[in-house]
Amino acid sequence: MPLEEMTRAGLGRRLLCLVYEFLILFALSFVILLIPMAILPLLGKTEANSQADHFWIWRIVWLLLLGANAWYLLRSWTHGGQTLAMRAWRMRLVTQTGQPLILGQAAIRLLLASLGYATPLAMAVWAYAHPESRPLLWGSLGFLATMLAWALIDKDKQFLHDRLAGTCIIRVPAAKK
Repeated sequence: MPLEEMTRAGLGRRLLCLVYEFLILFALSFVILLIPMAILPLLGKTEANSQADHFWIWRIVWLLLLGANAWYLLRSWTHGGQTLAMRAWRMRLVTQTGQPLILGQAAIRLLLASLGYATPLAMAVWAYAHPESRPLLWGSLGFLATMLAWALIDKDKQFLHDRLAGTCIIRVPAAKK
């Protein structure tokens, strides 16, 4: 079906879906973080400084976090075009021509979206440990605001990462009973 015949998802619906998506990603990340809680006692480290003693475990955990979140999003976008949150809000991610995403295009969207959504999160953690870096946190929050506010001036009400990746989110009609 051509994109002209599909209804684009509204801005409010996409923002609410984004909040729901963050909750799902947070839950996935929480489960991944349970791994070091299980491994460290097995290694005989139960005191609070075990993070410093086993820095390599935390590096692996960060890679697992990034990999699991990326896999969930890329797999969802390339196999049906819907994450769990998008299914709940009856939306689908497609190309500007209305076709399903291929892995390369989904990866570009993930990279662009991560710049806006994940960078402020990472900068908040960094600024907590290094207060002198707070201007970087404010800069990353400004970039996130720009990415989201772009939808207010875009002719199709697209977020900046969707515009640059050549993707759009459409509404999925309710199933007829």
